[in-house]
Amino acid sequence: MLARQSDGNHAFVENPYDLARIFNSEFGDVLSVVAQEVEVKIRCTNGVRPVRVLGRDADIAGQFVVVRMNQLYSCQEKYVMLEVEVPSKEAGESINVASVDVVYDNITTSNRDRLASTVGARFTKSKKEVQQRLNKEVMAEAVMQIGVDVNEKAVALRDQGKVKDAQKLLFANGNYLKKNAVALGSKELDEDALRNFDDSKNLEGSNWNYQRKSMRNRQYNLANQQDYGIAPIKK
Repeated sequence: MLARQSDGNHAFVENPYDLARIFNSEFGDVLSVVAQEVEVKIRCTNGVRPVRVLGRDADIAGQFVVVRMNQLYSCQEKYVMLEVEVPSKEAGESINVASVDVVYDNITTSNRDRLASTVGARFTKSKKEVQQRLNKEVMAEAVMQIGVDVNEKAVALRDQGKVKDAQKLLFANGNYLKKNAVALGSKELDEDALRNFDDSKNLEGSNWNYQRKSMRNRQYNLANQQDYGIAPIKK
């Protein structure tokens, strides 16, 4: 996909009136670029295995993970979510999980700037402590990205003509999102659960062409933290 390769925007156009809104947003974005050629480099500590980056293309080689973004706009927030496996330790022990370097072209200063940080973890046997320290916002984003991945697999199944399999997968995905929406108190997960349930009912007949475009638009926007909004549910 061209938008994914350039880290650009992807929009669903339902009618001609959408074009004015989309082009106005695009022109505004172009004028507000603050960073280009953004590169996020993550080096996992020995013993920590990088598994996958959720929602984004990434290069994983051994302990190193590299994610590239074409550009960032003013007041825009983007994240890279990396799933890792860590070695077991005794309760009370701590480890350094990874070091993170971000380099980018600063449009304002014309310099190649760099930011650096580290990520650590501490081990405990207390489920209560784990729950108290749980970052619900981050966990909700992780669940959302896993849900997007499943939604994409459902579209692939439907494209292969496996309608029943796609319906079953979407319904299960809706239940997964709903369960976590309750556990994490996330309105966004609850709304996406309802959309997956709705998706499962619109995979056949004349609605499919519209439905596919709507689903692909939502998948891209959620995976790349774009802000074009979500295409409406077809009634």
